[in-house]
Amino acid sequence: METKTLRVPGDPTTSIEDAWLFGSDQTRGIVSIYANREGIALVWRREGESILYERVRFRPWLYAASLADLAHVKASVLPEAASNSSTALVTYRVLNGPEGSFRYLLRASDGRKLERLLLEGASRRLGRQITSLNDLQGDYYRVGPVEQYLMQSGRVYFRGLAYESLHRLQFDLVSAILTSWKITISRNLTSLSLKPGQPPTVPRWPWVERGAPLFWNATRRGWAMVARTAGGCATA
Repeated sequence: METKTLRVPGDPTTSIEDAWLFGSDQTRGIVSIYANREGIALVWRREGESILYERVRFRPWLYAASLADLAHVKASVLPEAASNSSTALVTYRVLNGPEGSFRYLLRASDGRKLERLLLEGASRRLGRQITSLNDLQGDYYRVGPVEQYLMQSGRVYFRGLAYESLHRLQFDLVSAILTSWKITISRNLTSLSLKPGQPPTVPRWPWVERGAPLFWNATRRGWAMVARTAGGCATA
């Protein structure tokens, strides 16, 4: 029996299986992506010795088990194949699968607005306030904005790049919210300067042992003073 290989539409050299695994878009050199729920993606690509930056729009999406929670805006919800779907508030596509599965693909120009509409509809349907799609895990499935953009566009990281072509900087600042830290990173990412500010003046506490070592500890809430007392250690 002959087995037929399915090909990506418009690209007869790439099989569907290869596209699922390696992406269907042939854009090369993507090294970083930031995307948000409003449907904006920032893409950085390496081309030779240069880094190219682009800002693109995409339609945030999620999977739904039904369209029940969009009943209150039914007139603004259209099938993706409709001729006027480009003006619709929300579009949907019915996928293969049994009833009750995540067989509805919902898209909108703004992912936050889509979520608000679904939460409002779910609150009406259930008769109680629903504030997060995480409370409706049996009804919806979603991934993060970057994953949404990659899966929708068919793009992948690092296509066409060799390992030695990559340059990576990673640092961990435990006390990330301290305003007394000054971080300077050069434009071309060749140098990093991290300068801690001075902690506050050490107070005079009567319950601190004479001559006890005092030191400042950087915490998530700010500088914490630690001192040894007669009963052990005290922190303020």
